Amino acid sequence: MYVHEPCYDLAELARQNLHIHTTYSGCAKPEMLLPAIIETAEAAGLVEIALTNHQNYDNPDEMCMEWLATLRKEAAEIDTRLKIRFGFEFSCYGIDKTLEGDELRGMVDYRLYACNHYHVSNWEHPEDRSPRGYAKHALEVVGSLLRSKKADCVAHPLIAHYIFKDERRQQVTAAITDNELGELLELATKVETAFELNAGHFVGDPAFSRRMWGLGKEIGTCFNVGTDAHRLVNIPTADFVERAKEIIK
Repeated sequence: MYVHEPCYDLAELARQNLHIHTTYSGCAKPEMLLPAIIETAEAAGLVEIALTNHQNYDNPDEMCMEWLATLRKEAAEIDTRLKIRFGFEFSCYGIDKTLEGDELRGMVDYRLYACNHYHVSNWEHPEDRSPRGYAKHALEVVGSLLRSKKADCVAHPLIAHYIFKDERRQQVTAAITDNELGELLELATKVETAFELNAGHFVGDPAFSRRMWGLGKEIGTCFNVGTDAHRLVNIPTADFVERAKEIIK
């Protein structure tokens, strides 16, 4: 498990970027090779990163283990003071449903889970496909993941990925009550699982981000910063910090 004390200093949290994809993720650009990632992270003043390639239904555990071995070997040949965590963005694709086996999960340094990749073909959807229906489903899926104690962090939590356009996507998070969100954050705190401050979604849904941050801070929830970097330009976190400060003030 990757656990740390709660921190609510955004600048301090953003010395880490714990959501970076390499070329092993189909969404990443060809430039996302480990030497370039490390060089960019160092130039940005980061002290720690996590490599979190996707593990979807078309990436069997054996393939993912090969990726891990290759990345660890590459990192061992690079002179850097940067702390590198070798993780995955695992898939919790429905209530009590994850893809990875115990062996793969046990091999990684950082277990980030996506619970809302509704655009992926094997993902479970609610019967009620209204914003409230997706809100209830997202709460149930994340709750089941937290109770499993498999996750170090929940990626871009409770956003209905690619189901609605921007305005209706925010209707999903707006349909989550403070009581529901607070109960989920309390559970996350109890099982020592962080919620991700995902740069794009935090800025893209400021009303929900403000609620999540405020309730989490009150409860004592851990937060981790991740930019979901698919390009080198996405790796630095300084711009996110300044924009996030405006949202939560």
